[in-house]
Amino acid sequence: MTTYLEIAEWMMLQLERSDRGELEQQETAYAIQKDFGAEFVYLDLYGNLAIDRKILYRFKKLSPATVVWVAVQGDWLAGYWRLRVKNDKPCRLQNYW
Repeated sequence: MTTYLEIAEWMMLQLERSDRGELEQQETAYAIQKDFGAEFVYLDLYGNLAIDRKILYRFKKLSPATVVWVAVQGDWLAGYWRLRVKNDKPCRLQNYW
């Protein structure tokens, strides 16, 4: 049986292997549903597919200093994770306006 940690590790691997250097939230949610099962995703208040918070918690623990979350114009749906660069703010949240 797949665990939340295994999916978080898979997410980290996908990010590290990405040609774009990014891991898009929506794309990842659909991939998790397809590859691991519907029990690891849910529909949020707006009807969008979202990644189970238990997975996101473990993903954050795997990468506290190496990965940042980029909010695109404040749109969480368009957000993505990427590896940290030297110009990033010290926090995990980075904004792209």
